[in-house]
Amino acid sequence: MAWPLKAMIPMYIYPTYLGSFWNVIEANPTNVEYVIANVETGPGTSANSDYTTHIDNCRAVGIKVLGYVDTNYAGIAQSTVESEMTIWNSLYAVDGFFFDRVPNVVGSEAYYTALNVYAKSLNPDFVTVNNFGTTFAASYMPTAEIHVITENTETNLLANVPSLVGYEFVFSYAPSRFAQVIYDATADNLHADMAAVAKRHSAYVFITPDGACGTEPPYWTQEQTWLGGFGAPKDTPVLPGIPQKRRARV
Repeated sequence: MAWPLKAMIPMYIYPTYLGSFWNVIEANPTNVEYVIANVETGPGTSANSDYTTHIDNCRAVGIKVLGYVDTNYAGIAQSTVESEMTIWNSLYAVDGFFFDRVPNVVGSEAYYTALNVYAKSLNPDFVTVNNFGTTFAASYMPTAEIHVITENTETNLLANVPSLVGYEFVFSYAPSRFAQVIYDATADNLHADMAAVAKRHSAYVFITPDGACGTEPPYWTQEQTWLGGFGAPKDTPVLPGIPQKRRARV
């Protein structure tokens, strides 16, 4: 149950605001794998020098930057989403895309497959992330490299909501295929939160008291320290419906 956890941070805050969380992670990028940049619910229409600077700073210290792209549950025309991806690629040196508001039920696989293919046509090394925010149909696994399987409160995380019962296919894949965003979280429960994330078979996480994301959690120093080598069996919570870890495949 012990594998490295890395941060995937939705950095939904202007880069120079209040000194900014951007500056903090650029100064110490330890265990931060991804940052999600969101200029204007997407890339905007022209390059913003503050974002250019901080995106470049992150990449210079080894943090991958993903451009935020809303899909409105496959309700936005594929051509419009692809245009947003093209703009990101032309204005900023991103490493891939974070597709938000992805439907978790069968029916939109072809839409997200096409977006993934288009991303690779822009750059074969681009990483794609689908944000379901909850459990999802296994048929979506090939449509992106990483899937956000939980975007929920600390209370629900520790109660195992949503449950993985019926979604055991998750345990057939490597933890690096899954991410979680946990909000309304407290310092007292930070260790239990991270144990629950690991128990739910995910390699990427951001835990924050702020539901809007983007600001530095008051316990970030401790969170960052525990990322990268987490595993403490004595504190691992018992979550209902979570089977024992099986051999994973990529």
